[in-house]
Amino acid sequence: MTMSRVGVNCADPPMRIAGMELSDDRPLNISVVVPTLNADTSLGATLASVAVHVAETIIVDGGSADDTVRVAQSAGVRIEKAVRGRGSQLAAGAR
Repeated sequence: MTMSRVGVNCADPPMRIAGMELSDDRPLNISVVVPTLNADTSLGATLASVAVHVAETIIVDGGSADDTVRVAQSAGVRIEKAVRGRGSQLAAGAR
């Protein structure tokens, strides 16, 4: 069996994260925080690729001037805002 996960192609055995096997039929009970800034052209594909594997996806926008927030709203993910910067955005999403 060959699977593609988050841009990575892998063959048997299935991908594992922290000892847990990724499966299309059962998402992991984890949340993913995605810091964003002007990511409207790539965000939809990113969110779709992780949505099937995790319980919750949180985007934390750093003040995008494009349609990043609209794309996230369309995907139905949790949206937070924080000052621009990967560290502050990740920290805001972890709260």
